[in-house]
Amino acid sequence: MSESEVPTGNESNAQRQPSTPNGGGKQGLRFDVLLVGLMLIGLGALLLVGTLNPEIDFRDLIVTWWPLLLIAAGVIKIVQATFGISGGGSGFGFLLAVVIALIVIAGVPWQWIDVDGFFFFGPVTVYSDNVDIQPGDELELLLEHADARLYGHSGDDVRMRVRTFVSGWSSKESRLLAEKFKVDVRRAGNVVTLVAEPDKLSDGRRRVRAELEIGLPREQLARIQARRSDVDIDRLDSEITVDSEYGDVDVVRSSGRITVDIENGDVDVYDFPGDLTVTGNRVDVDLTGVYGIISIDIVRGSIELDNLRAIEGDMEIRTQRGGIEVEFDEDSDFELEADSTRGRIYCDFAGFERDGVKTLRHTFNAGTYKVVLTSGSGNIEIDSD
Repeated sequence: MSESEVPTGNESNAQRQPSTPNGGGKQGLRFDVLLVGLMLIGLGALLLVGTLNPEIDFRDLIVTWWPLLLIAAGVIKIVQATFGISGGGSGFGFLLAVVIALIVIAGVPWQWIDVDGFFFFGPVTVYSDNVDIQPGDELELLLEHADARLYGHSGDDVRMRVRTFVSGWSSKESRLLAEKFKVDVRRAGNVVTLVAEPDKLSDGRRRVRAELEIGLPREQLARIQARRSDVDIDRLDSEITVDSEYGDVDVVRSSGRITVDIENGDVDVYDFPGDLTVTGNRVDVDLTGVYGIISIDIVRGSIELDNLRAIEGDMEIRTQRGGIEVEFDEDSDFELEADSTRGRIYCDFAGFERDGVKTLRHTFNAGTYKVVLTSGSGNIEIDSD
């Protein structure tokens, strides 16, 4: 090799120098690092809001806002693609793990978690009490962060069993706080009021919640106001009114008349031959074996009705944004009026078929009762059971 062919030191270094990706452009920006940072910021913000505002349910915040994680991931990927930013790790595996963890935290019943003194949530105290009530008295139940199951019995008194749950790092401190909670019993004339508001004992470090089992005379009149509380009604044959904000209402094996006004939640009714009225905002309604007079009017949500025998009353069912599915026994006698503004109507009942129409009028059998189905932006399906 001639002297002119021998590479100089500078030329050798230049040949060994690796080229910069993207033409020597931007440094790699790790997507997973950005994503983890955003997650920590979001989680810290939720914790701060929950600490400064004890009346806010932290689990509700998770259920409401967790999709922001997916939005953040999508924004970061768009920025990467637009500006040619590269980096190791997609971060989607970590994102999936966090989402699953949040779903578990939001959905696990509190009483499941109590491990060897490392106390998170759990049944801290349980007590029972009886309340005298006279024939003709009306029962009023005020609930806030307190789930209640009302069941009928053959006695003439009100029987309560109360379980209190407290979040906290110390089992001893949580028990002391739980022991302070008692259902407040008030009487004014012929109205007996039970007030269960355990969250008023909550502070920035500990949250208090309760579960009530309340036995009532089967024909006891009752009014229930529930905020962030679930209400279950079992084997009661009376007139019951439920005003619910952020909670579910379940009714089983009961009769009489039940009226539900609900802001956000689910209404499930099973084996109810009485009269039912449901109004609400964001509600899904599921009815099985409901035969009496039915009136449902909701803003957003789906409505499903499955009857196990012939209907025994008029029905007026309306949802502004959602679908309606009804299944009737073929022996049902009713006059049908169905309308869907932005959806379609599909009917396959007792040999009568219509597909994809906007309006449907028909009389089935003797047409004894009137069934009115109205959907603003969903489909309506009428089938035989």
